[in-house]
Amino acid sequence: MVVRLAYSPKRLSQSLRNSKKLPQRRIGQLNKKLQKMRNLLRKLLMIRNLLLKLLVIRNLLLKLLVIRNLLLKLLVIRKLVLKGLMMHQKIVDKMRKIRQNKVENVPVV
Repeated sequence: MVVRLAYSPKRLSQSLRNSKKLPQRRIGQLNKKLQKMRNLLRKLLMIRNLLLKLLVIRNLLLKLLVIRNLLLKLLVIRKLVLKGLMMHQKIVDKMRKIRQNKVENVPVV
């Protein structure tokens, strides 16, 4: 009685080698995909960091705008104070003139 193998030893070893290569190839493909995903994630993190830096810059610019507005308000207040001082000086000058006129108009006895 002759027993025939479904695969000859030569074909069996070749099929085993092929079956080993197939998962290796698949692992290689998965590694490539994983590497691409890592690169994409790295790029996304870089973009996120840049956006955060832009947000910080925006906040700093807003703070500068607030400071500018406060300085403008101080400038307006300064102008108003100077205007008030000038009006006060005018009043003082008028009062001085009135006093001088009163002293000059007093008749000598």
